Amino acid sequence: MPEAVIVATARSPIGRAGKGSLKEMRPDDLAKFGVTVNAIAPGFIETEMTAATAERIGVPFEEFKKGAAAQVPVARTGLPADVAHAVSFFVSEGAGFVSGQVLYVAGGSTA
Repeated sequence: MPEAVIVATARSPIGRAGKGSLKEMRPDDLAKFGVTVNAIAPGFIETEMTAATAERIGVPFEEFKKGAAAQVPVARTGLPADVAHAVSFFVSEGAGFVSGQVLYVAGGSTA
């Protein structure tokens, strides 16, 4: 298991910039210290933030989610647990050999 794990999401500067920013963090340099560096790029996740966005634009949240799900190959929106499972993997012993990667938790969509 790595000594330390860095996992970024889309709301962080690393996650927003994607893999290019991961390279700037130099995961290869940190690896010698037992640190793995990875990012999670979530798609539409049902949260208070997405509900507030729907409210702000005047769309009922259920309708907003339905529209988002129609654009995703698995035909559903994500749940916070979907992101939590990805984080759980990155911090597990099973991910000790995984570093410098971006994991899209977006139902098959990477746009």
